Amino acid sequence: KSASVLNSRPAAVIWSKAVELGYESPAGAKQHQQESHQEGQPATQPKAVQACCFQCQTKPEKALKCSKCHVATYCGRDCQVKDWKAKHRAACDAFRRVGPQMLFLDKATEDHKADARRDIFQRVRFYACAYTVNQASKLGRGFLFLQSDKTLAAMSLTHPQDAFGRPIVNRSVLLHYLTLGEYDSELCRDDFEMATIRNELKELIDNYDESS
Repeated sequence: KSASVLNSRPAAVIWSKAVELGYESPAGAKQHQQESHQEGQPATQPKAVQACCFQCQTKPEKALKCSKCHVATYCGRDCQVKDWKAKHRAACDAFRRVGPQMLFLDKATEDHKADARRDIFQRVRFYACAYTVNQASKLGRGFLFLQSDKTLAAMSLTHPQDAFGRPIVNRSVLLHYLTLGEYDSELCRDDFEMATIRNELKELIDNYDESS
């Protein structure tokens, strides 16, 4: 329901909000997307990925790695310094959290996932909070449901660039406000895993103190 409402809005509105949230696709994203699907090669065929320089996008024969996150790759010292000043200073901790394969593989995985979810919400909270208050006043008690076709790791990065230096194309988030009844009829019906957290979700909704 919420998706259809978003799709009915003017494209310019969706684009401007995406840019403001920091989820715009960087220059060159389409080219990288086309290169990833070469003619005659199945999209599902596994292929080793060579990291690009995070600054100039070349594929260095001898790469330098950021000594802090051990993810960001560079062709030389000059590119590393430029990228640090331009964007990696702010993104370094997020790359260290997701790791070189963007899979949250270290021992602090659950804590890192919680941090990633908080980072994502911080980006959308300006719209999310106002939207939630408005919907709650019309529909009653419920909760905010965030949906994206990108992974948690990809969405949590501060810049649309993955651990291999490639642009992440079209990061976006759909916001849904659901009552418990809508949750049962629209989500649990088609996804049994959603039903496993229903009791916990109901308890949180029932015990939520609106005055706090």
